[in-house]
Amino acid sequence: MAMTTRIGWLIAGFACTSLAMAEPSDTELASLLKERVELQRWATGIVLGITTPEGHRVVAYGRFGLADARPVSGDTVFEIASITKIFTSLLLADMANSGEVSVHAPVVGCLGSDIKLPTRGGKQITFIDLATHTSGLPLRPSNLAAQPRPGEGNIPGKYAAYTKEQMYQGLAAFQLDREIGSDFEYSNWGFGLLGDSLARCAKVNYDSAIRYRITQPLGMPDTMRQLSTSMQARAATGYDEKFQPVAHETVGEALEGAGGLFSTAHDLLVFLDAFLGRKPSKLDPAMTSMLEERRSAGYPELDIGLGWRVETLGGAELDSRTRQMIVWSNGRSDGFRSFIGFNPRTKIGVVALANAASNLGAEDIARVVLGSTEQPVRFHRRIKLSAAVLDRYVGRYQFGDGAVTTFVRDGAQLVSQRSDGGGSLLHPETQTAFYPQDVEVRIEFDPPVAGKSPSLTLLQDGVTYKAKRIE
Repeated sequence: MAMTTRIGWLIAGFACTSLAMAEPSDTELASLLKERVELQRWATGIVLGITTPEGHRVVAYGRFGLADARPVSGDTVFEIASITKIFTSLLLADMANSGEVSVHAPVVGCLGSDIKLPTRGGKQITFIDLATHTSGLPLRPSNLAAQPRPGEGNIPGKYAAYTKEQMYQGLAAFQLDREIGSDFEYSNWGFGLLGDSLARCAKVNYDSAIRYRITQPLGMPDTMRQLSTSMQARAATGYDEKFQPVAHETVGEALEGAGGLFSTAHDLLVFLDAFLGRKPSKLDPAMTSMLEERRSAGYPELDIGLGWRVETLGGAELDSRTRQMIVWSNGRSDGFRSFIGFNPRTKIGVVALANAASNLGAEDIARVVLGSTEQPVRFHRRIKLSAAVLDRYVGRYQFGDGAVTTFVRDGAQLVSQRSDGGGSLLHPETQTAFYPQDVEVRIEFDPPVAGKSPSLTLLQDGVTYKAKRIE
């Protein structure tokens, strides 16, 4: 359920300027999905759902699973993982709109007197701190122990056996290391707390709150945590990073606010229509309020409202009259990848669902439909290189703006390490040209001098950047 982002993807913190590309046709989209399924093997089936002022359409390619030849469609059921957080955030916004809670109120007000939450400098964690990932709580609970998933022997299932009692024990013992509300840190633990505290205030369980306040009013019969008989028959098989089939991820009640919902492209297009104003409902004020108050999500062009990320396309410095933004969320479970987003100006919304735990699924393709200028990742020929060849490129390289990237060898693979601590595996196409696995960037190393390449050229979206070796 961890959130990842391609915002400011850098080889080393080096911002790449993109050139606009035309919105792909459905035929082009289908071709991209085919390439992703058959060549990149990032899923056996991918579904893109698109809503525009003209209506809905679905572009899909592939099958339910390696052993299930049924073609995927808008009715195929996928795990949506952390997109669940948008439903939890909408529940918060709706309860705030009806006066049941205040987004700025301490969460502890919904909990029993016997529950203790961490504080910092006399300040308590509020609902908005949790919904914007600025509470100071880490990604996973500090007392999370790997537990076997039902029926899977000793295979750890991160969240399946984690109980509410354990959650509150962990929270009582946890010490925050920074001021509450100060910094963005993506937190499944925080959204587990958010979901449970809202359910307690509403005096119903989390599933009932989501059903009665969101999915039933909007007409989303295929969005729920527990699969109905009909949904079970239409559920795609999930695959892990090694493309091995995995059982559906089990999220216990403690962290149900962070992930665990299943849905379909058709249901999520209905959900997007409500946010785009094409499906009026009593949730309209709550949906609007989710974007009204924002905090930084760690990048100049990226903020976070209640659950939703709000990204300025092309850079935050653009003139407000021409600036566009996309509002989005994504998710990844043990066997699935999901994305949902919309462009408030063009009134286009996109859902991308894939049945494997890849880095991207079809998120990059969906972003292009929404107006992003990033090129979708393509499949490139891959060859094997010896350790001796790879060692020519190991080192630190500096771009013209001062940004530095480090290349290291991990066995028979070259890996780039970004200045923000992240990294990416590089696939060689030739003896000198490499492509990262999760963004469409070409890196061409110059011929070695004294056994080491002295420089490189980075190409993205038709723009080139030079970097020189400094170590």
